[in-house]
Amino acid sequence: MTLTTSAGVTIRRFDLIYLDANSFIIVLLLSDDTVKNKLVHLPVSAEQSMIQKLATVFNAHFTGIHESDITPVLIRSAERAAQDNLGITAVIAAFAIEVLTGAGAAQTYLVGESQLLHQPEFRDPDKAHRLMSYLSDGSNLLDIPMEQLGGDNEVRVLIGPENVAEELRDSSVVLATYDAGENMRGLIGVVGPTRMDYSKVAAKLSFIAAGLSKLLGGGTLPPPGLDNKLIIKGDDTDEHENERPEADGAGNGSGC
Repeated sequence: MTLTTSAGVTIRRFDLIYLDANSFIIVLLLSDDTVKNKLVHLPVSAEQSMIQKLATVFNAHFTGIHESDITPVLIRSAERAAQDNLGITAVIAAFAIEVLTGAGAAQTYLVGESQLLHQPEFRDPDKAHRLMSYLSDGSNLLDIPMEQLGGDNEVRVLIGPENVAEELRDSSVVLATYDAGENMRGLIGVVGPTRMDYSKVAAKLSFIAAGLSKLLGGGTLPPPGLDNKLIIKGDDTDEHENERPEADGAGNGSGC
């Protein structure tokens, strides 16, 4: 599983393209170089000069700020500056808020979750169904407290009851964060049985996370030997470095 979150996307430029008296297009260039647009149909007629004036006002006051900074006070101020009594300012501001909110949302990706069904721990149909339903909904990964996972490339293992959701209480989750660039932080992890080989999985995840940080965020690759910090939580264990807990076998976890 991988998860990326963005905390720094803003609007770099507003372009308002006048089509006719009752329609125009809003084009937003974001700080991550993505472009969003929307066709607006107006119930009243607006002159081209009004649309041009609004473009000037929005580029002067709404660029480089976050969604939370677009307040009713700012919107009313923009209306006065553009002498807009048609409500067009509110329409443009609403689209800007919608785009910024979506740009800041975390994105999740899951692969290989069906491999868990091959593990003896998940032969119970009810248990397997609960776990697969949880993993199939990528939005559940948004509940993972990334601020508690340490720095980039640091690995954390959550064993059984230490997991963030009831559906994962019979599993272990190995997680590593990485620098995804553009003010984004990523999370990569493996879900598997509690008997998985933690040291092996953690070393691989640490190496992958470091590679992603170097590729996307300009970080550095791990040193030879993959001697990176490993933090294990669960069953009242303390933090350990490169230590593998006792398990009932050496089964491998399944990435998702």
